[in-house]
Amino acid sequence: MDIIKPGYTRISEIISRYSGYDKIPPDILQAACDRGTAVHEIIDAIISGIGYPEIPDNLRGYIESFYGWYADRISMEFTMPDRWYADAAMITGKCDCLIKLPNGFTTLVDFKTSAKLNKTWKIQGGGYHFLADCNNVVINEIEFVKLDKSGDPAESFLYRPHDAAKLFTCALEMHKYLSE
Repeated sequence: MDIIKPGYTRISEIISRYSGYDKIPPDILQAACDRGTAVHEIIDAIISGIGYPEIPDNLRGYIESFYGWYADRISMEFTMPDRWYADAAMITGKCDCLIKLPNGFTTLVDFKTSAKLNKTWKIQGGGYHFLADCNNVVINEIEFVKLDKSGDPAESFLYRPHDAAKLFTCALEMHKYLSE
């Protein structure tokens, strides 16, 4: 269970007003959150080398999509970072993993089970970059990976860290202003 320090705001809360999720009926949104959490747990187990004993039928496509993406990267160095905090801004967030590329660069990766791209992904990636920077972690690239529920190839969305961080900083300032 991921416990957040009291008084800190999550990146997802900061960007939520821009996501459009407030227009989705609560039961459908909760089911999507539960599905995403389950897929992430399976992926974490696979990357960690633990494996996953049985993949439920309703998640099988997402995991097949992940394996297609992972096959080209399996020999790379993956790490699962702890939750990051930025004390001065009182914000927190946790990306899914970091990959050390053969050229020495680090890619921040986040997996998505959404049916389509959400423009807030770039802002979210910028938030993670902001947090990584506050925690002395150098990020050279941000990759959001949209997994396919039917098992088709995953779709990658690449963001330049500093461009994404600029967007996040604007969202953070708006969040602070509207929360006063």
